[in-house]
Amino acid sequence: MPLVNLTSPGTLETINATEGDNINIAYFALDTLYHYAFFNYSGKTIICNTKLSSGRCLNITNISLRRDWFFECLALALNTNIIEKISFRIDVVEKMAPWVLSSSNVSLEGTEIRVKSPFPFFIACYVEGRPKPKITWLKDGENIDEIIENNDEVSLRDDNQILEFKFATKKYEGKYECNVENRVGHIQPFANVIIEDEALTPSDTNLGITIGSFTIIVIILFSFVLILVIRHKKNKNKRNDMLQFQLFLLNRGRKRW
Repeated sequence: MPLVNLTSPGTLETINATEGDNINIAYFALDTLYHYAFFNYSGKTIICNTKLSSGRCLNITNISLRRDWFFECLALALNTNIIEKISFRIDVVEKMAPWVLSSSNVSLEGTEIRVKSPFPFFIACYVEGRPKPKITWLKDGENIDEIIENNDEVSLRDDNQILEFKFATKKYEGKYECNVENRVGHIQPFANVIIEDEALTPSDTNLGITIGSFTIIVIILFSFVLILVIRHKKNKNKRNDMLQFQLFLLNRGRKRW
């Protein structure tokens, strides 16, 4: 309800409204400064005086879409006997049922949102309408308030147009409906959210292949070196055995002589 003080005369006030709104306007003129106050308006007004001022109130129910919503608040000044006024204009726009903007990732036909776990994600339901629509969210037919309550992982922002998740987990899979309504109409766009386990990126895959190949090469080289060491030890043992056998024969021959 706009409040107008006629101690600031000569001004023009503009009220923005939507077709079908109820408009309540009150204006007051201080008794110490003005003889009386009245509305220059053909419709019905009511007296709404206070202890210190004269007041007039105007109530317009279900305002229509017309261009001549213009009227004046008038008061007679005590010291000058001049009528002072404040002018009012109401700008009324056409009422419109809500609709979904293209920047949303929900739609009336339904969309599919695939999210990698555990990354954050959001569901956007950007809408317009006159008057401004009210938005509520449902998950699998249940009010989203039950999920948001005492849960710092899920939140609403931007006048409930964005449902935001800090982490993608399987418990957040499901059908999310954006319930949008004003007094003109109602829509319910939705999205199906699918949470996927994190897949390896191409760079991760290449890194894994490189590490695996390097590991295999190291194992092969180690095996080859181990075989060489074993063979070397065997050959060394054979040479020692031959040398000992030759010494044995030599000593035996000396004894015979």
